[in-house]
Amino acid sequence: ASGRGASTTMWGRPVAMWSRVLASPARAAIQHPLRRAFSLPSHSVVGLPALSPTMESGTIASWKVEEGSSFAAGDVIAEIETDKATVDFEAQDDGVVGRLLVTEGTEVKVGDPIMVLVESAEDADTLPPDLPGPEAPAPAPAPPPQEKAAPPTTAVMALPSARFLAASKGIDIAGVVGTGKGGRVTKGDVLLLVNRGPDEPPVEPPPPPPPP
Repeated sequence: ASGRGASTTMWGRPVAMWSRVLASPARAAIQHPLRRAFSLPSHSVVGLPALSPTMESGTIASWKVEEGSSFAAGDVIAEIETDKATVDFEAQDDGVVGRLLVTEGTEVKVGDPIMVLVESAEDADTLPPDLPGPEAPAPAPAPPPQEKAAPPTTAVMALPSARFLAASKGIDIAGVVGTGKGGRVTKGDVLLLVNRGPDEPPVEPPPPPPPP
């Protein structure tokens, strides 16, 4: 400080600027998570263990402990359903259950948090009720829309002259009964339909001659 009184700067910035920052709503936003983090008691988060070499997830079949209760090494914490069997999840050390993060019947991936341990039952009462549990699985993507298959088309065998005549008369060649070889539509078949008119029934081709 100089003879002019108290210093007007702090960390190289005017004191007035720091006063405005600490008096603003940003102060509460900065302090809130810090207060919450330091107010939590000493605790540890326990993830779902792999109870078999191939286990990737499991379902909490039933809890054998309650929040605030203590347990000893070797006690069964929960029954876990895997893809092969129902296995007991045994405690490796003594502890106190602070919070159960997963309800019975929920499937959890290996390593996802399932409970919080604290040092005493009094610490369990000070834990906030909204501790984060395992993340919900992402919804399965919707299958892509299937394109409707076009109806199968039957190739019509017709002579080029028959096709040209049918097109010039506005006649669908598929509706003409062919009397040619192998059911092929001939020009005469188209002329027969033109002369007969669309309302008259088509004339069926004669049956093939019997083999000799």
